[in-house]
Amino acid sequence: MKKEVVVNVKDMLMRIALKWRTIIVCAIIGVLLLDGVGIYKSYKEVKSAKEMQKIAQKGGKISYDDVTANLTEAEKKDAECRFNAYKMYLNRYKRYVDYSNKSILMNLDPNQVYQHKFAYKVSQPLEKADVEATIKNILSDNDIYESFVKEYKYKDSKEYISELVRVGNQPKKVTKGDKVEVNVNNDNSKLIQITVVASTDKQVEDLAQIVEDKLKNSSEKIKNQNDGATITKVTDKLIKTVDDEILAQQENVAEKVDKINTSIVNNLNNLDEAGREYYKAMVKNLSLDEKDDLVYIDTTDGTLSANKQKNKKVDVEIPSIRLVSKKMIVLGAAVGIFLSLIVLALRYLLDKTLKNETELRDSFGIPVFGVLSINEKKIGKIDNRIMELFGRKMLPQQEVLKNINQKCVALTKAKGLGSIIFINDNENVKMQDIISKDLFKGAEVKFMNNNEFIDEVAASEVPLNVVVTEEVNKTAYVDIDEQIDFFEQLNVNVLGSIVLE
Repeated sequence: MKKEVVVNVKDMLMRIALKWRTIIVCAIIGVLLLDGVGIYKSYKEVKSAKEMQKIAQKGGKISYDDVTANLTEAEKKDAECRFNAYKMYLNRYKRYVDYSNKSILMNLDPNQVYQHKFAYKVSQPLEKADVEATIKNILSDNDIYESFVKEYKYKDSKEYISELVRVGNQPKKVTKGDKVEVNVNNDNSKLIQITVVASTDKQVEDLAQIVEDKLKNSSEKIKNQNDGATITKVTDKLIKTVDDEILAQQENVAEKVDKINTSIVNNLNNLDEAGREYYKAMVKNLSLDEKDDLVYIDTTDGTLSANKQKNKKVDVEIPSIRLVSKKMIVLGAAVGIFLSLIVLALRYLLDKTLKNETELRDSFGIPVFGVLSINEKKIGKIDNRIMELFGRKMLPQQEVLKNINQKCVALTKAKGLGSIIFINDNENVKMQDIISKDLFKGAEVKFMNNNEFIDEVAASEVPLNVVVTEEVNKTAYVDIDEQIDFFEQLNVNVLGSIVLE
């Protein structure tokens, strides 16, 4: 490089300005992002205000200082320990409530249940237990009942659907006098019973069909996992009956809820009056934090129940969500524009390719005959105006070609050259369309690419005269340097260049 390439600030500003579309897009993105942040903050403020209103309506949180003043450290720790136990009971209670609400089985009437019973015969009796375990595993997958869930709109109950399918022989009740005994050994050595339950005959039939289809499709899996044992359906019947198992399950859950309440009552009763107040204060504050109506101790017996406190009318100002913030719009646009300008400037400064004809002339010492536009896109009015503001006026293409030819012809005549070679490696540009041979009277004009020129140099015994083409934003500085050094070593006379842009 003859000289260090100096940044042309004017050219840099012009090229950044020509990216005005990108800058506008970045400004819009900045506006959307920052205004989105503003909307989110506004939403959080509204949500916080609503929560404050709820807390205020419930009487507000209790200050622990008011209820622990007369407690010793040991009494405080005892109350806190029992409160932690209360939270454990509460979580169990919520799980059972959630299960009771979502489980279809828990909401069936055990006195009027439709059952579809299958009996499958196992080909190898010794493998019955393993086959039964495999079938249980297959039918416990709630995903296989997806069509049933969609048809009957049991989306909230999906995780409990497999409860409606029981695998295994059920204990048989035997009446002896006034006593009812359960015969747990009611077990046919080759049969596996599958019972499907539902509230209507249509539902139980649909569910039974899914079960039957799944077992058919899983026959190979059952066979492979159980030493070749196979299953064959031998009975298939639909009945409407009383289901003691469902009743037992419902009673079991109800019993567990009662035990939780009993445990909470005992937990509370084991505290003295001062400890109880601290305990109840922690429970009430927890109920406000949990934002539900289940966390509540009845004042009479200490059991869990729905929160029956009546909301008071409390005047808490709730702001509206600001969808448009002028401050955020201006700030977002400014940030977007600033960042886009920084990025565009850095790209320009870090780019080590030819940026304009001035660099070629001033830094590399190569005269420029003209700048030829090879961009097929039509330059818009705004772009033209920007270029004019920076002193860069785009001439008509024909005028540019005329100027290039005139300069090349004049130089050829002035130096009395017998030949001139135009070197171009851009396949999309044909020098024959740019240079008119007829104008070069008495001089031989040739058009070559770099490889062809090397062959020409090797065969020539006299110094050659060339005009090179360099492309803006494509030809690297290092390539121009190497080209100049190469020409100097071969005693090639570089007359000038045509810049493609």
